[in-house]
Amino acid sequence: MFGSKKNIDERIQKKSEEIFAPLYPLIIVLTLVIICLKLYMGLPLELFVLEFLVIVISITYLIIMSFKLGINPLTYQDEHINELKFTILSKSFMICFWIYIIGEVIYLFVFPDYFNYIFLCFIAWVIPSLIGTYRAIKCGVMTFGSGNNRKITKKKFGFNTIVGALFYSVFMNWDKIVEKGLSVSTLISILLMALMWGIPFYLCMKLLIFFSEKKTDEEVGEDESDDYEK
Repeated sequence: MFGSKKNIDERIQKKSEEIFAPLYPLIIVLTLVIICLKLYMGLPLELFVLEFLVIVISITYLIIMSFKLGINPLTYQDEHINELKFTILSKSFMICFWIYIIGEVIYLFVFPDYFNYIFLCFIAWVIPSLIGTYRAIKCGVMTFGSGNNRKITKKKFGFNTIVGALFYSVFMNWDKIVEKGLSVSTLISILLMALMWGIPFYLCMKLLIFFSEKKTDEEVGEDESDDYEK
C-alpha cells in the first residue's frame, strides 16, 4: 500500500514537471515582450531590473544544470533524459515565477510612483500560471498528496492563500496607503478586499483540486484494474 502511494506521488511529480516545463519558454517570451513595452514607454532603467534578474538567473541555472547532467534541454531525447529535461525546465519556470512575485512586492515599496507600470509584470507570470493550473487539473496532478504530506500541504495551501490575499489587497490599495498611510480606514479596506478575494479563491481551488484528485483516483483505479487483468 505504501509503495503504491509513493509510486502515485512520483508519477504526479513527473507529470507536473512535464506540464510546467513548456511554460518556461513562454514566461521568457512574455518577459521580452514586457521589456519591449517598457522601452517603448521610455521607463527608467531601474524598472528593468526584475526582467533582467528573471532572464539571467533562470538561464544561468538552466545552463549549469544542463552541463552538470550532460543533456540538451532544447532537443527531444530518450524518456529518462526527457524527465531530467522537464525537471530542469520546470524549476527554471518556478525561479522566474518567484522572482516576479517577490520582486513586485519590493517594487511597490521602492518605486511607488510607478505602481501602474509594475502591473505589467503580472502579464509574464499570470498567463503561464493559469495555463499550468488548467493543464494540471485536466491531467489530475493538482492534489494535496497523501498521508502526512496531505495535512501539511493543506495547511500550506491555507497559509499561502492568506498571504496571497493580503498581498493582492495591499497591491490594489497601494494608492490609499501612499496617500493616507496605514490608517484605520485603509486597514479595514485591505482586510475586506483580502476576505472578498481570499475566501472565493480558497473555495474555488479546493473544488478544482477535488475534481483533479477524483480524476487521479479514476486513473489509478484503471491502472490497478489493468495490472490485475494481466
